[in-house]
Amino acid sequence: MGLTREDLATLDRLLVEAKLGTEENYSTARQEGLGLFITSLVGLDRQAAMKAFEGFLRGRDLNSNQQVFIAMIIEELTRTGIMEPSRLFESPYCDIDPTASLFGPNASELTQIIEHLRMKATTILAEV
Repeated sequence: MGLTREDLATLDRLLVEAKLGTEENYSTARQEGLGLFITSLVGLDRQAAMKAFEGFLRGRDLNSNQQVFIAMIIEELTRTGIMEPSRLFESPYCDIDPTASLFGPNASELTQIIEHLRMKATTILAEV
């Protein structure tokens, strides 16, 4: 079940009452993507993160470095909810794969999955 307009109004009120920001802050967050904001606060459900990679993993026999790499992505998504695809070229990812060749021509599929999750977070509240 998604968030309703009433849920969002209550969230706004609670955040402002807690003096964690101003109405203007939350208005800006809504305009720029309240879904991203909320997802970044609560993270992504581990099962949802794993499900996002099911198609990519299906039928592939990953080596240990590839398995660790995917596990790290899922862990980051679980913790932070979203990630920029450019993170794959930063530590700790580049520590495992400094040449960005770990998945060869399939590497772009990983960035597409990450971008898709970000897009879903952006639009998660658009229907509210």
